[in-house]
Amino acid sequence: MKSKQIPSESGIEYQNLLDTMSCTAKYLEGLNVEPTRIKSYKKLLRYLRSLPAETISEILRETVPTSQSPANNDQAQLSEQEIQVMPISKILELASHEETPRKDLERIASVRFGVTKGGLSVLRNRDALREKIRTLVSNEDTHESITRAAGQQGTSRS
Repeated sequence: MKSKQIPSESGIEYQNLLDTMSCTAKYLEGLNVEPTRIKSYKKLLRYLRSLPAETISEILRETVPTSQSPANNDQAQLSEQEIQVMPISKILELASHEETPRKDLERIASVRFGVTKGGLSVLRNRDALREKIRTLVSNEDTHESITRAAGQQGTSRS
């Protein structure tokens, strides 16, 4: 006899999505959508229902609220002050991790580097945003090197 497990947040969300898809299938039938498309849709729904519980979190990875994802709590709670003084290595680390949400990357780009909302909207995917942050970090590093070199030159002339 199987013991009933209490569904997780993502399990409940997944079940709600499957129920919505089931209702959508009925709606499509009512619209007289071609039968082969409805049949394919139902096969897809059947397949999704057959997946093991372990795959649910993988499927819903991006839709779980940030507050429920412990890995993202650190970045989501960063203040503007913390972002301003964050070491370059930490910014690069965050930009390199696939798990870092786009929202956090956008916040770093806007707070630390002054990227506008319009500038962020042009970056269609996370990879483009990550690359933009790497470029901005490189530019900041170059500016700091120039400033140090100019400061040393200024003191040697006096």
